[in-house]
Amino acid sequence: DVTNCKVHNPIIIINSVMKIVIIFIIISLLPCCSDIDSQYFNGEIKEVNVKNVISKNINSTHVPIKGIATGIIAAYDSLLICWSPSYPEHFFNIINIDTGKEIGYFCKKGQGNKEIISTNCISQLFKKNDKLMTLLHAPNEKKLLVWDLSSSIKKGTTTYDTIIPYDNNHILFSFYQIENVLFAYKPAEEINSQEATTPHYEKRTIYTNQLIQDFPIYKTKSIQNPNAKSPLDFFF
Repeated sequence: DVTNCKVHNPIIIINSVMKIVIIFIIISLLPCCSDIDSQYFNGEIKEVNVKNVISKNINSTHVPIKGIATGIIAAYDSLLICWSPSYPEHFFNIINIDTGKEIGYFCKKGQGNKEIISTNCISQLFKKNDKLMTLLHAPNEKKLLVWDLSSSIKKGTTTYDTIIPYDNNHILFSFYQIENVLFAYKPAEEINSQEATTPHYEKRTIYTNQLIQDFPIYKTKSIQNPNAKSPLDFFF
């Protein structure tokens, strides 16, 4: 019966077949993609299962801050520690977030005694002899400064627990581990216009600045690109 005969559009059929082929190719490549990470990175990249994350409802409290809270901040208990190069004479301003009042400014800028030209923001707070401290790097003065926040707040003036000569301007985000061990991130560095090292982590001694152990992130120690139009260290 010609009246009941259906004529299919050949273009629609081709498109349907192409979709099936593409889906098949994607599915076949999925097992291969899971091994790509191990080709380039040391370690394993894992996805966080958000279903297992415990969430809690908390009540926030609005506290008006009377001081200048700006820049990059770190918080510990009732302390809000603000780092900003825009402060006129110091690098840090500490505020009591229970009262909103300024406690004071610390780590003076300058070239005088116990003054520094530049330093990092806080990436770690730790306790030493039951006092709150952090590690600062002053690259221009070539020093590591163990800043005693507890004593500084109590005395109202900057107090350093230890000042250590340290000539190493190639590390970032230094973490104090134990008495003489530092864990730091070493960013990529340009070797020449077509080659750069890959970033990695280092464990170093504090007092002698000696390398203890390397922790490579990538399988290769450097990358090369003869056609690079900009320094390769910017890639990271």
